[in-house]
Amino acid sequence: MRYYLKDRGGVWYICWTERGIPGRLSTRLRDRGQAELALARHVLIHGNPRHQAAEAVTVQSVVLRYWQHHGRNIASRDSVTAALKAVNTYLERVSVADFGLTRQEAFIRALRSDGLASSTIKRWMGIVGTALRWAHARQEVVEIPPMVAVKSANEEGERPATVEELRALCGACLHEHQRRFLLLMIGTAARPISVLELDWSRMDFESGTIAQSVPGVDHGKKRRPRVPMAASVRRYFEGKRSIGPVVQWNGKPLAGHKRLYAGLAERAGVEVGAYGIRKACATWMRQEGVPEWDVLGMLGHRAGSSQTERYAHWRPEFMRAAAESLERLIRAVDPPWMVGAAGIEPATPTMSTWCSTAELSARTGKGLNSAAAVALQNQALREASDYHVKDEAQPIILPLTAANDD
Repeated sequence: MRYYLKDRGGVWYICWTERGIPGRLSTRLRDRGQAELALARHVLIHGNPRHQAAEAVTVQSVVLRYWQHHGRNIASRDSVTAALKAVNTYLERVSVADFGLTRQEAFIRALRSDGLASSTIKRWMGIVGTALRWAHARQEVVEIPPMVAVKSANEEGERPATVEELRALCGACLHEHQRRFLLLMIGTAARPISVLELDWSRMDFESGTIAQSVPGVDHGKKRRPRVPMAASVRRYFEGKRSIGPVVQWNGKPLAGHKRLYAGLAERAGVEVGAYGIRKACATWMRQEGVPEWDVLGMLGHRAGSSQTERYAHWRPEFMRAAAESLERLIRAVDPPWMVGAAGIEPATPTMSTWCSTAELSARTGKGLNSAAAVALQNQALREASDYHVKDEAQPIILPLTAANDD
């Protein structure tokens, strides 16, 4: 099918004929140059190219079609978008035939000059190679060049957070969505994106498990397993069941975790990243001697049979050692906002569900800067005041009946 431009009353239309039936779509443009760009975009998105010579198609168009028809729907879509921007910057009008090893090495040098890490360059080159193979498998391009193997050092990455840092982060929580985010991170050892994409329909309180995988989404190698809930996690969320995302702000899901976590880390005075929480959970489980099989399953590193794993969470011992270990980690962290609410025993026999300002300051002052401690105390006073007023007012309000003032 061939697409072409046709002028109708000064406005350019994209026209085509499919199975003898003509079709057209207005570009709403009067300038021929802009109309040709609109035609190119339309062909890239809606066209069905077949057996194109490598000299006739650009790397840019291949990666764009890959993003449009596949890449934007996968879990690593942000990486695909970033790789597409790099291709648009450095590989404009470079044909697939010209994208040989020499041109690829020049592309890699250009990315390095931008200060990108070797791991990022390796990921982006992998995306470009995947896009080329995707087009070749669909017979859109006749042949594709071999890809340069980018090597990256096996770096340690983010260091694990300490128990004291986790305690400071929990003490810095001022809002419910922050508490839920941290509790799920500590109680499930999940990745931040898995926590933000979790909705209530995948929290199974009957079996006591959480399905991290989003239905209909290809998560690639970043496996999202079904994991058991730690006892505190189950008790905390069971009474808050609702619909939609579990972690939300004003009824809307969060687009990312970086802004949320950066605020918590600043208030807590810690210098560990969000992935340090996941590594802290893994380190804690290994130190407690949790069987390696359970640790792998909890972290999503084990690729078991898809058929047998479908029913694995109904086993009584399903990753129970890992869940019990993370429960002990939660108790060691001792979040101040979970006293009584999740069944955690108070630090002192006289500690109530809602602590006084002095008690809360004593519990959360460690690891917090003065501004965070004051903010947390003010927040606790507001919340405690609301709850105490409610508790005292209920016996008075409930017996009342509506008055007829007409």
